[in-house]
Amino acid sequence: MDEIPVLHPHRHYYRLIIVAVMVGLSGLGLLLVRRAQTNGLFVSSNAVTTIRNIIQPSVTTAPVNNSKAFFSIKSDADLRQVYEGREVTLKLYGNSDGRSVQGFDALIKLSGVDYELVSVKSPDFDVIKFIKPTHLTVTAVKKINITRDVVLFPNEIVAEIMIKPKTDGSLTSEIAESVGKETSKMIFDDVSSAGGLQKVSATAQDE
Repeated sequence: MDEIPVLHPHRHYYRLIIVAVMVGLSGLGLLLVRRAQTNGLFVSSNAVTTIRNIIQPSVTTAPVNNSKAFFSIKSDADLRQVYEGREVTLKLYGNSDGRSVQGFDALIKLSGVDYELVSVKSPDFDVIKFIKPTHLTVTAVKKINITRDVVLFPNEIVAEIMIKPKTDGSLTSEIAESVGKETSKMIFDDVSSAGGLQKVSATAQDE
């Protein structure tokens, strides 16, 4: 005679518990997303698309050879002597040659001491930072709530970069025009116009 299988008396409750846990996790994820959006931690979809275009342009065009666009980097501190654990602020400047900028890539070489990147802040741009073995790439796109033209002038700060040296020593900072396949570049407003530029390489100008 065949045995009649015995159903576990609590199997139904286990299923209910699993469903409840999944629903709870989904609700928690939605809450975190909404809170992050409220606090301005997410970049808009348009901004993400622009950042992707900056990193990997879908259209390749030649840079403008006679463009006067450039980046420079300076510090109010004496970089000839920096100290372990004492934060140093570097200021990124740029000149867009009178044109309005939608975004940019700035390649920054910091040598002399090992350092920890504390923050990168910009008044007009949302910033994504990429720490590479040889340099720091600062990728930026104009904040979605800024509707005015953003023209970069040599005496105005584009971004502030705060670092913390890991050892005492002398720090050297410079803009790299290119590193491997990366280039310092600016994306101008006419990128979407017919015949508009997809990218313009910036000329390194350190003072």
